[in-house]
Amino acid sequence: YVTKRYEEESNLRCTMLVDASRSMQYAGKEAQDGRSKFETASTIAACMMQLLMKQRDSVGLITIDTKPRAVLQPKGTSRQAAQILDTLESTKPGGETDLGPVIVRAADQLKRRGMVVVLSDLLCYLETLYESLGKLQHNGHEVIVMHILDGEEIDLPFNDSIIFKDIEGSEEIFGEPWAFRKAYQKAMNEFTENVTSRCLSRGIDHVLIRTDQDLGQTLAQYLHRRQRMAATGGGRARTGGSVV
Repeated sequence: YVTKRYEEESNLRCTMLVDASRSMQYAGKEAQDGRSKFETASTIAACMMQLLMKQRDSVGLITIDTKPRAVLQPKGTSRQAAQILDTLESTKPGGETDLGPVIVRAADQLKRRGMVVVLSDLLCYLETLYESLGKLQHNGHEVIVMHILDGEEIDLPFNDSIIFKDIEGSEEIFGEPWAFRKAYQKAMNEFTENVTSRCLSRGIDHVLIRTDQDLGQTLAQYLHRRQRMAATGGGRARTGGSVV
């Protein structure tokens, strides 16, 4: 009797879930290169696609709002890269946000396990979001959440009286931001900290991306952290034959 032992290196299958709801079109005055949240998400998706394909991995794309809009199953070809870029460039954010249920629907279309990167502002009902991320993990996927917010959404830097408009609805509220800025900032900090802790407790990477900060530096810091974790065996930074 002979016992054969070996290690198998397999290519990674990564799917980018890009939020294309109307709230993602917001772009504050301090946003880098004037990019909206959707344009920032698209830039991240394009950068990660290039990195993964250089490692001979497969990349797919699903754009979502209240339903999956464009669905490209993971492939590693140059034609696939061109299709992903064309889809991101031609997509116009619109519709309301219904992230939790739509991620579940998108998960049902992923036939093989791999990595799923969620790129969104997460301005949605969070409990259903956490349930949907849990479903992805239950199906064997590694999950990364790229949480994209505009600096104005976090800091509320406005000083003059202003009309706040619901970007996904018709509601308008007149207010003086200086009067409630501290309470607003406290609520936003609690929001982002809650998402971070809930993700980390589930073994999900959570990366806060501010559109008013250098995107390259933020991504580089995150990727270097994953590489260090892979080198020390301190995390799930390696999936198959790839390190992202």
